[in-house]
Amino acid sequence: MGDRSLLGSADVPDDVLAGMVADLLGHDCVDLGEVCVEPVEYDVPSLTTIGRFWVTGTARTPRGDQQYRMFVKHVQAWHHSPWFQQVPEDVRDFAAASYPWRIEAAVYASDLRRRLPDGLAMPRALGILDREPDSVVLWVEAVDHVPQRWDAERFERAAYLLGAAVRQSRRGRARRRRGLRLVGDDLRRGAGPARPGGAGDERRGVAGAEGGVLVR
Repeated sequence: MGDRSLLGSADVPDDVLAGMVADLLGHDCVDLGEVCVEPVEYDVPSLTTIGRFWVTGTARTPRGDQQYRMFVKHVQAWHHSPWFQQVPEDVRDFAAASYPWRIEAAVYASDLRRRLPDGLAMPRALGILDREPDSVVLWVEAVDHVPQRWDAERFERAAYLLGAAVRQSRRGRARRRRGLRLVGDDLRRGAGPARPGGAGDERRGVAGAEGGVLVR
């Protein structure tokens, strides 16, 4: 383990880190004690990931000293990757624009956690921070891994729940389309837009993220 210098540009000021730790532990404010950083062992090459880290420590809280653990992931646009140099020059602009390197941050910033069907869950993002050039840092609550055997029944349940999430997303898109038609009809009639909270006020539906959804 090391200190926060291992995070490089993924690090945050003390007050921002204290705020994220307070949020994680459920307090209005905390005082930071020792903070340790450990690189995550991950031997699969990635086009967009700069680094992955575990951040652990102890915080002084109204309930006494409490330990915490967070996962930090630093991602970047893939045209900064050394592998991008292997892309033919005449298609580099297209290749750079086509790779959705911000999708993970967009999912964590969305309301997906509240829209997942019972039985699915995902970690909570404590901080989503833009960095230059073209990179984003995700500070996410750590999820303890519970070893379980993935038998046919568990795969079947996971598939069913993911299908339920897709169906929910499609229903949400259909409601939004109906809401837009209502707004258009109201405007053509000279009336006001659809009332807040109605079909025209639907939030975004389900999106997907690599490794982001957990099966309970």
